[in-house]
Amino acid sequence: KKPFDYILLSILKYKKYIKYGFILRINSCFLSNYGFGSSAAITSAVVFLLNYWLFDIKLNKINLFFISKSIISSLQKPSSGSDLAASIFGGVVYYKSYPFFIKKINLIPDIILIYSGYKKSTLEVVNLINSKLDFKNKILFLYLINECVENAKEAILDCDWIRLGEIFNIQNELMKFLFLSDNIFDYLYYILKNVDNVFGSKISGSGRGDCILGLKKITYDLKCFDYLDKINVNLKEFNLSVSNDGIYFF
Repeated sequence: KKPFDYILLSILKYKKYIKYGFILRINSCFLSNYGFGSSAAITSAVVFLLNYWLFDIKLNKINLFFISKSIISSLQKPSSGSDLAASIFGGVVYYKSYPFFIKKINLIPDIILIYSGYKKSTLEVVNLINSKLDFKNKILFLYLINECVENAKEAILDCDWIRLGEIFNIQNELMKFLFLSDNIFDYLYYILKNVDNVFGSKISGSGRGDCILGLKKITYDLKCFDYLDKINVNLKEFNLSVSNDGIYFF
């Protein structure tokens, strides 16, 4: 049962090896309804912990990824595994689900996230796209988004944050064509696009809710949303630093 479904399914995978009860304490700096890939993070953490507790094994990150992905996929189909890759490997990750490829990029840009106050599941969003686009157009958009990913990787490696911001803006337009934006996200994108301290912004996650991600030049706090009272949503700003650690045991 939500919000414990991923935790419980992770424990059930190892049920036959658990001989007695235990207490599992989880500390988090944000609520599960914010998204932020929390289901992937908690799944990988529980799987790692259970393997260490039950078998005295510290799983390597690749094995941990595939075990955790099998659990997530049983609850959420389809699942790309990108949140999981980020949670386990940390920092900026260049990742492909098929054929499987993952490489950590040891350069971390400054970002800002604004939470919309609501979110939809990945399955709901995928079903929406399937209802709106035929196969040919879906292939076209997948190709264009993949081009954004490849260009973004090169921009990060070159520390070309201006170019990366432009790619953010391009990808956001593609997501709008895929019906993944709405009036609130259009407005948030407009705000960030007209802020001098932000290179570019895009919808974060699957869309139709969750967050908008901004690539920022310096620490910048957006405190004035006059539009909030009119649209009656609970926007929340997060000025974040990206951890380069991923999952670790201490």
